[in-house]
Amino acid sequence: MRPWPSPTALLPHGPAARAVDAIVEFTPGALLGARLEVRPALGLFDPARGGIPAWAGIEIMAQVAGLYLGMTRHATGRTHPQDGYLLGARRFEAGVALFPAGAGLLIHAHCLAVTARGAGRFDCHIMSAGKEQATAELIIAYATDQGQET
Repeated sequence: MRPWPSPTALLPHGPAARAVDAIVEFTPGALLGARLEVRPALGLFDPARGGIPAWAGIEIMAQVAGLYLGMTRHATGRTHPQDGYLLGARRFEAGVALFPAGAGLLIHAHCLAVTARGAGRFDCHIMSAGKEQATAELIIAYATDQGQET
């Protein structure tokens, strides 16, 4: 496995809000894969249900797409985590109602397009136990429209 930066170096989220444990794959111009173990310490975790509701998969996928953009910035020497926003979600589908505690998730964000200003469109998938559990197409952008460090 390649020594990619930690998600903490690329996402401005605090520990409870971060929904990615590690980057497991990165191909510039193509995709980023990450993993997450579902556990009670995560901010998305619903203790009453014993897991993360599937609708929160949009946030998980958005963070992985954000990591893709962060890796792209990191490769150009811009290593400060940049705030980003989910601008849109299309065709969200979930085959489960809940990602249960202890589940290992593999999340992929396939880059469909990136603008010069740092916005990207991604085809995202969440897998668990070898099965696709959720999908969506997301549009992510940085807080500044110039892609500059803040």
